[in-house]
Amino acid sequence: MVLARVASWKFKHEMRLKGFDALEKTITEATRKTKGFRGSMVLLPVGKLDTGVVITIWENENSLKSYSRDVVPRANRPLKKYVIGHPNVKLYRVFSAELKY
Repeated sequence: MVLARVASWKFKHEMRLKGFDALEKTITEATRKTKGFRGSMVLLPVGKLDTGVVITIWENENSLKSYSRDVVPRANRPLKKYVIGHPNVKLYRVFSAELKY
């Protein structure tokens, strides 16, 4: 069963782009190397300059658990100076997907 992890972040005033730059530098490579990683997407809501959403797609529940245990804690540390609190995380079963970018 393919799963999607959707994390919604709330950023401090005018810190969203710096926060995502920090995320890119510290965590993206580790995420891509995690077994079972299928892809990701970053969404920046129009009109909400303090919010960002990261969607990661996982091959199965074990891969997602490994990522949550081994990679996510490393992501949270460098982001503390940019974000307010912890992200709101929801999990979804992927029913279907298609992307043309």
